[in-house]
Amino acid sequence: MYEIRSEAFSKDYDILDDENENLTATFKKVSGFFQSPAYELRNHSSELSNEEFIAVVTGANMITKRNNSAGASGGAAAG
Repeated sequence: MYEIRSEAFSKDYDILDDENENLTATFKKVSGFFQSPAYELRNHSSELSNEEFIAVVTGANMITKRNNSAGASGGAAAG
């Protein structure tokens, strides 16, 4: 199992091995204020591919957006 950590309102994610909390991967937004967003993935895992981490971070980001949207509209998100 893995734990995903991110500060509030951040597009940066740390993915840790849940067993001993070793940093497994980091995903950070490195540009995008006046240009197209660019991200950096650092994969420290020999077990998981870059594509798997990208899918996990994309899913976590979508869940955060959905929850923020539901909170702003005062309703619960449909699931």
